[in-house]
Amino acid sequence: MSNTTETNLDIITSAYRLNTIIDEITPPSAEQGQTGLVYLNNTMANLQADLRANLGWYPQTDISAVAPLQDQDILAIKFLLAGSVAINTGVKLEGDLIGAIDSSYRSLVKRYIDYVDSDLTGLPFSQGGLFGPGRI
Repeated sequence: MSNTTETNLDIITSAYRLNTIIDEITPPSAEQGQTGLVYLNNTMANLQADLRANLGWYPQTDISAVAPLQDQDILAIKFLLAGSVAINTGVKLEGDLIGAIDSSYRSLVKRYIDYVDSDLTGLPFSQGGLFGPGRI
């Protein structure tokens, strides 16, 4: 797991392009970039709270800085940011993008789920279970 070399602007640009807010040639305007950075910070704060996992993200202030993320998380983050951008800019999400956003979220949940082993020996047994009825 290595850190990415993609910048915050790369991620923001992808989110705008997925929503067809900008074309494949035109970069986001300065205002779109700064607004996108706000959306990115908010999306990541919400995601880390939902997953209860540290993805390595910390609030970003420089749009040209390298994003503090792992390579394997970048694509999922781009799709999740695209959803946030769409909601905040009034763009209607299409079916394929909705599916990609959902799949991305599920992938991150699977990747960062925290399994906890539990000892269940202190729980009561069912009637007639293990060595006689009503063992409590």
